[in-house]
Amino acid sequence: MAALATVGAAQAQSSVTVYGILDAGYSDISRSVTGAGYTYATGTTSSGSATNGYSSSFDAAKSYKQSQQAFAFNNYTSSRFGIRGTEDLGGGTRASFVIETGINSNVMAGYSQASISRAAMGLTDVGDIQGTGTGAGKNGTTLDATTLGNRELNATVSFNTGTTVGAGFGSTAIRNTWAAFDPAGGTNLVGNLLTNDASFSSNRATGAGISQRLGDFTLGAAMSQNNDKMTGLSEQKSSSGYTLNLGYGKGPLAFAAATQQVKSTSRRATQSTTTAGSETGCEMGTTNLWAAGGLCTVAAVPETDIKTTISIVAASYDMKVAKLFANYGRVKVEDSKSVNGGAEGKRDAYVLGAQVPMGKVQLFGLYSWGNNEMVTRGSSIAIDGTTISNGRTPTKRDVTGYTVGARYNMSKRTFAYAAVGETKLDANSTATSSPNSDREYGVKVQQTTVGLVHSF
Repeated sequence: MAALATVGAAQAQSSVTVYGILDAGYSDISRSVTGAGYTYATGTTSSGSATNGYSSSFDAAKSYKQSQQAFAFNNYTSSRFGIRGTEDLGGGTRASFVIETGINSNVMAGYSQASISRAAMGLTDVGDIQGTGTGAGKNGTTLDATTLGNRELNATVSFNTGTTVGAGFGSTAIRNTWAAFDPAGGTNLVGNLLTNDASFSSNRATGAGISQRLGDFTLGAAMSQNNDKMTGLSEQKSSSGYTLNLGYGKGPLAFAAATQQVKSTSRRATQSTTTAGSETGCEMGTTNLWAAGGLCTVAAVPETDIKTTISIVAASYDMKVAKLFANYGRVKVEDSKSVNGGAEGKRDAYVLGAQVPMGKVQLFGLYSWGNNEMVTRGSSIAIDGTTISNGRTPTKRDVTGYTVGARYNMSKRTFAYAAVGETKLDANSTATSSPNSDREYGVKVQQTTVGLVHSF
């Protein structure tokens, strides 16, 4: 009985809350790819000779279009289910935890859908049309398997001095700043170049952090580390770095800024060919291999040493009749290796927008613009296994977007929405036959959506 009484006393000092959001509606979305007119001669590959290289014609005006109209989920915001709890430790100190899981698919958040199979688009060459940076995909029409805590899984301790320390997995200061200052409300809608960039909208990390409240200001710092060292080989890093942030809020004015630097390195693997059935290659369970003529080949993997720096500055001013927003964000990717398999360079985005309350209706709109200077300066492995180097330099391409919509607030927990939006990345057609020239394709995405959001 004494043990039971102790448990009951502990429970009396804690509180656990179940919460969530469900977004369901209808969306019509399309994506057009322009400058897609590369056609390769039959039997050729991509390594530079008559029988083993490019032989192409180029049509900069050629366009392909993909569209979908469907009842779908998560067109405005991401559906989720969560549990949060707090415990009073006494003396103004509190411990808390959050376990938050995404519900259903969320394909509109970020750049993950910026790649279309050439075969699906009817193109005759191989690979994917990548690097478009428009964050445009199909609607969330499928029920996807989820992992408990795939959005937030962390614990924190808050002190009466205004200090909070925590550890675990969850949203970083980069993502928190974007979400707090999005004129459309932290959404998955097409049009905001920051919303549609996974570097901002899907910026989560596993690590530890500390924040300090000083009057109207908040300072914060966090770090993540995932280093893998093996004897005789170089150290390998995966998303190891830090984030710093500053926030201010008083009266109608709010301001926030954050910067993040992450290092990722990978070891080089040379191409190797072994006889099928030997102790190396096929029998070792290597995933990146193919068999032909009784041989098993492990493809070459270039070494990378990538530093990604992400920065955002945002502000808002509440005029009562309208709330104004301004954002600026930059992603810069640097790879010290001359041959690599990923895009490097930089992209910038600016956002201006407003929310206008009119009783139960809230109108919102934004215009976004910027430029994209991302390029793959790496190697392409041809069909016959020959590796060629790509020495292209970045070219600046304009990107624009807009979102216009309205919310009708039925209650504090339920609202209906309607919105239209577009993003557009200009094509650059200066190169007619070059490895990875798909990095200069243009893309335009358009969306019209209506739906209902309920929070609990």
